[in-house]
Amino acid sequence: MGANIAAPNATAVSLVERLVRDHALNSYPAGITTAQHATHIQGQVTIPQNIRELAGLKPYDEVEFEYRNKQIVVKPIKRTNTPAEEAIALLRGSATSKLDLSADDWLEMTRGER
Repeated sequence: MGANIAAPNATAVSLVERLVRDHALNSYPAGITTAQHATHIQGQVTIPQNIRELAGLKPYDEVEFEYRNKQIVVKPIKRTNTPAEEAIALLRGSATSKLDLSADDWLEMTRGER
């Protein structure tokens, strides 16, 4: 009395193969995690959620791309300051006056005496 199991049809096998190929996640003993994804028409690639979590990437974090030994390496850029803080630092001191006025003198000149 053997079980009568039908062989999977080609469509089901092809669907499973595509799912495995498109979302294959393999953990290697060395701690390397890989994922396969297709590039979008403009060359964009989505970093899978589990890899973003492993790398500590949050929305709007920046990454660096490096081409080394025929491989593309993506590394998170860890900044000590936020982009807004960096912009403020670039602007700091750019609005200095050559009139050599104190802040109080400047306020009195622009607002009038109080």
